[in-house]
Amino acid sequence: MREGWTSSTLADLCELIKGTSPTQKTPAGQYPLIVTASKPASSEAFQIEGEAVCVPLVSSTGHGHASIKRVHYASGRFAVANIMAAIVVKDATKCDTRFLWMLLQHRKDELIVPKMKGTANVSLSVRALGSVVVALPPLAEQRRIVDLIGAVDVAIAGARASIVAAMTARTRVRRAFFEAELNATRYVPLSELATTRLGKMLSATTMTDDKAAPYLRNADVQWGRVNTTDLKLMPFSPSERVEFSLKEGDVLICEGGAGVGSTAVLDRELPGVYYQKALHRVRCGEHLSPHFFALWMEEQMASGYIHRISKATGIPHFTGEKLRRMPVPIVQMTDQIELVERCTVFATATSAAGDLLESYSALRAELLSSLLLGAHEVPAQYDRFLMFPSSSSAA
Repeated sequence: MREGWTSSTLADLCELIKGTSPTQKTPAGQYPLIVTASKPASSEAFQIEGEAVCVPLVSSTGHGHASIKRVHYASGRFAVANIMAAIVVKDATKCDTRFLWMLLQHRKDELIVPKMKGTANVSLSVRALGSVVVALPPLAEQRRIVDLIGAVDVAIAGARASIVAAMTARTRVRRAFFEAELNATRYVPLSELATTRLGKMLSATTMTDDKAAPYLRNADVQWGRVNTTDLKLMPFSPSERVEFSLKEGDVLICEGGAGVGSTAVLDRELPGVYYQKALHRVRCGEHLSPHFFALWMEEQMASGYIHRISKATGIPHFTGEKLRRMPVPIVQMTDQIELVERCTVFATATSAAGDLLESYSALRAELLSSLLLGAHEVPAQYDRFLMFPSSSSAA
């Protein structure tokens, strides 16, 4: 432990208060009710006034497995669910509540989860929670860490907002186009504009090195994205390699399951990669752009059409016959390309914001790991840049 750091149990450092509000039966009201979910419920009465870190007392997964999804920070007047405990700092000159929240949230799997006990119903007692030992830097450094991480959190929130804005704009452009086309054009079955082919059935045939080949599954196809990082192997004969081949511009659609209807366009060749029966391959003719058809599939999913025709007594599935009969609007190729280009701008913005979100999140995790363990410290010169003064800074 670095010089100036101290260690303490939560019981010595804080007051631990068990929540009193039943999650489902508490009357709704004006005060937040801190529950295990990411967003609070509400309560007509409050239990605590001030700041607290709220920790679940029951496993988030159950079935004999100990886990905690999230630890909450709360302030003001709020109620606490009876399956949670509130941790209230006794002396604000020793510990910043937000710092304690960041510490317990980031290291919950190391510090809190091992204290959970039980076989079928795994839970955490308030006494066991109080025995958790935390290492604290001096208060000034705690506040610097809170401020620095808070600045990164602002950047993360900005990236998330950019993703939502770009996706919303893309949806509006797509929807406005197809709503305008709704009564201004005619429709024909997909079979008149493209060919479709369901993939190969899973085979139990013994594989040899010369027959084994990678293939795509429905899990590998998500909206607008094909994952080729972890492909399984299955035997494909020479004729099957021709029949179930994939090339640039092919549209892949999930045939069934939770992702039924999910659609993606192959934007590159995948030589030596094939696909199984859980996927439809659509090859568009000269009058249908693959990316335009993928946008049409998005619109059909948003309208509920795909789910309606995929209903089944068992697992939902989108049969080849239903796909071939699906009506597709006749639109001039220049108009198809214009819509694709407009939507691509927003898709590119979404991807760029997603990359930023990923890098900011990784930076946050790395900073916390380094700063909370004392491997590095935020220098005192940082104080002049403080953006988020602590609520306990007057103490």
